[in-house]
Amino acid sequence: MRWVALAIASAAYGGGAFASDPVARFVSLKADRLDVRAGPGPTHKVAWVFQRAGLPVEVLGESNGWREIRDVDGAVGWVQARHLSLRRTVIITGIVTGTTAGVATVGGIALKARASDGADTLLLTEPGIVANLVACDGLWCQVGLADIRGFLPQNQLWGVLKGEIVK
Repeated sequence: MRWVALAIASAAYGGGAFASDPVARFVSLKADRLDVRAGPGPTHKVAWVFQRAGLPVEVLGESNGWREIRDVDGAVGWVQARHLSLRRTVIITGIVTGTTAGVATVGGIALKARASDGADTLLLTEPGIVANLVACDGLWCQVGLADIRGFLPQNQLWGVLKGEIVK
């Protein structure tokens, strides 16, 4: 409840929804199309454009209502804070199963019914899928994929810190 009150108060006074948040954190994109700029402000060149809402990004820094972000590929740029959401999402990264001609082969990960390797498999996920983050215990995360909830190993997800607890 405190987060909501801080976010509303901060937005009302022009600080943006994330003014009091810790700098290093994950958030998600609100818009289907979002210009990422080379610096914090509208006069900076557009470096690239995101074309999908819900993607997780890591916040690295802040400046006057702008946030410096990093995406899953390591690209860094700036967006207005109002285009970011506190809703947590993750990208399934997959398991490296081998190499072919020097290129890593990546396989899917089993979405489990419980936070255990021995639990029943609900479905096999593919690398690159975006899921809603529900909770993490430091080793496993509960995620939502459409109308299915299950558990994935935390180290196979991008959008959550190593060992991070999410409630």
